[in-house]
Order: sequence, then C-alpha cells, then structure tokens
Amino acid sequence: MVNVLEECQVSPPPGLVGEKSLPLTLFDIHWLHFHHVQSLFFYKFPHPKTHFMEITIPSLKHSLSLVLKHFYPFAGNLLFPPNLGEPEIHYEDGDSILMIFAESNTDFNHLIENHQRKVSHFHPLIPQLPPMFVKHNTILAPVFAIQVTLFPNSGISFGFTMDHVIADGNSFIQFMKLWATTHKLQRDPNMLEGALSILPFYDRAMVKDPNNIASRLDFFFP
Repeated sequence: MVNVLEECQVSPPPGLVGEKSLPLTLFDIHWLHFHHVQSLFFYKFPHPKTHFMEITIPSLKHSLSLVLKHFYPFAGNLLFPPNLGEPEIHYEDGDSILMIFAESNTDFNHLIENHQRKVSHFHPLIPQLPPMFVKHNTILAPVFAIQVTLFPNSGISFGFTMDHVIADGNSFIQFMKLWATTHKLQRDPNMLEGALSILPFYDRAMVKDPNNIASRLDFFFP
C-alpha cells in the first residue's frame, strides 16, 4: 500500500531560463508513437519518516530545481499547435514537473531481492503523467513526472515516467547523475567540477536532414 504524503510542482529557478522552443528532429518524431518510458530505482535509506519529511524532501526539491535550469525541457510540455502544425518541446517561465512524495508499508527487502516478484507490486511506485490540457487553442502535454517513495527505516525508491521525445537513455542518465551530485553536494551544477561534461546540448542545427526525411514522418496528434 502506498500513501501519498505530498504532491508538488518543481520549476527551474524563476527568470533563469526564459521561454524556449525546441523543434523535433527526425530522430525525435517517431517516438511520438511510443508508450511512455517508465523507470524505477531503489536505494538503501535507513532513516525514519521524520528525517524524510524534514530533511530529504526539501533537499530533493531544491536540487531538482537547480538541475532543471539545465534540463528545462523536462519541465516543459510537448506542444501541438492548432491547424496541425508541427509539434515541438516548449518551455516558459513557471512550467514545472509533477513531483510526488509517498510512503509504502511494503517489505522493501522483498522488492529488491533477486527472486520472483509480482509486477503489480511495482506499479504504485511509478507516477502517471498529468493529463494534456489546452491553452490558447494549443494542446500541451506534460512530458516528465517523478515519484519518491519512502520505506521507513529501510529504503527509498525513485519512479519516473517520461515521454521518450524529450530524452534518450543517455540523456536521462546524465540528468540523474547531475541531480544526484547536486543533491549530495547542495551546490549549483555550474559550480560542480566536471559538470560541463554531462550538461545537455540543444542545438538542433547540428542534426542534418538533407533528404527532408522528417517531413515524410507521421506526427501523432492527440
């Protein structure tokens, strides 16, 4: 059983990103047809609920906000313009990620040990993306959500649901590395040694499409 302790929205620090739009490349477009990607990580965490609520939750929120300054598409939305225009990833100041904090009374060791387990035991640890919504006649679809679940005095899990359009496996792992390091050291990623090697690169002009393949790929419109 999972009990939700808090639901919140986490944004990059205000005023540091501004409005951004990223067109989809030919490598992104075909992921519009796929199911969302879900990931689940477990860690030992021998701390009580009070420690989780008073120390861990505020620290996770703060470090995530700092990292989203660089990974702002995760806080943005997949934008479907009116009149069947081409979709894009769009971020504007105030956009945010849904972040859920929960508590479970499930046996943590049973979940992580190397034996057969029911997949249904893991479903409550994974968040659902918020529903699509309409703004100025434009459909917007959230692309990323996080759920952190406490198993008191035993462990902690991090569940993620992501639209594959915003990141491949390598980009997601770089996000995880930067968030983990920022959370551990409680410092802005710009001040972390070696951080530049894992910061994302957004210049779509680097992706060449001389045969205009992207124009022949089908878009999926909700």
